[in-house]
Amino acid sequence: MCRAFAVELGRLGVSPSRISVLHNSVEPFPPRPAGESAALRERLGIPPGGKTLLVIGRLSSEKGMPT
Repeated sequence: MCRAFAVELGRLGVSPSRISVLHNSVEPFPPRPAGESAALRERLGIPPGGKTLLVIGRLSSEKGMPT
């Protein structure tokens, strides 16, 4: 969970000993073979060397994501 949700749980009376915030708690997948990534980038219209960003989670204001 995110820190904002942890704070909210504390306000609701949940004991701090029962609340944990784990950042990057999921092990990322190993990198894909270069050819596979290049083909996907081309299919999505992303130029070679273009920057990409992947966000996994609920898009919400308390996480600092635009809604």
